[in-house]
Amino acid sequence: TPFYHLALLARNAAMRGVDFPPSLIKNALKDGSETLHFVVTIYGSMSEPGFAREATASLKHNGKTIKPIFSINDQYADVNREQTNVAVCEYKFSSTDINPGAKITLIVAIPKMEGEKEDHILSFPFNLSKIR
Repeated sequence: TPFYHLALLARNAAMRGVDFPPSLIKNALKDGSETLHFVVTIYGSMSEPGFAREATASLKHNGKTIKPIFSINDQYADVNREQTNVAVCEYKFSSTDINPGAKITLIVAIPKMEGEKEDHILSFPFNLSKIR
């Protein structure tokens, strides 16, 4: 987040004994302030390590579907302690048309794998007024 980035910049400046100018604070907070950034961890079957490769994401807001401006999915999942595959997907969306207090839903679709009948649709509701 921009706040985490700002905290790292401030820490590094303090360690070096460098003054941290207010203009840098404004720039650090402005950078990324017009995006919603999601990191999604998806668990899948041991038999399909590439299950998340073709996953897609969208945001639902006021009946509209918003496509990501950036997306990256793990090409091959890692195995965790429970002997399942774990993949990390990252999505960024423009927030310029989204009210900061809006209710939105992140939708992640994972295409069906061999032997499955349908895609897996994951839905994550967010109330931005309670997050910001």
